[in-house]
Amino acid sequence: MYEDAGLVELVLDSVPERFLAGVLGLISNVYKQSHSDCYSNPLFDLTESKFVLPYYKRAVFEKRLRELAIECGLPSVVLLNAARNCSYTLVRCGRLVLSASAVSGKAEFTRAAVFRTQHASVNEFLSNPTFPFVNPPEFYERGEIYGIIVHCADENDL
Repeated sequence: MYEDAGLVELVLDSVPERFLAGVLGLISNVYKQSHSDCYSNPLFDLTESKFVLPYYKRAVFEKRLRELAIECGLPSVVLLNAARNCSYTLVRCGRLVLSASAVSGKAEFTRAAVFRTQHASVNEFLSNPTFPFVNPPEFYERGEIYGIIVHCADENDL
């Protein structure tokens, strides 16, 4: 596993402990509740439950992430992706601006998305602004870093 001591320190300094603990609890709770809701819904057979589960889980996770941010006094915003067909949440934790993404396993990376690429490119822009007349994207300030909260199901979450 990659570990940069400076990055770890930045995360520990920027992310309130209550938010970090809340996200860890949120992952397990959202996965269990989503699985239960989808597979116990009398309107769904097994086929529909399997199809709906990832969308349902994502919707519940995003909403609960924003609620957790509010509980911790952190600003958050809902934005549309580049195709304008799906929303996502950004949460500001000190110098970090975070979104969330589910992955299929603990060693997996997030799938490609234009909005994630755009936010990641802000890291370079804000650390080396070569065009002073260009303003950084809304919700960012100089010195902030974009990061992704990745999460996946644990066998105990199903």
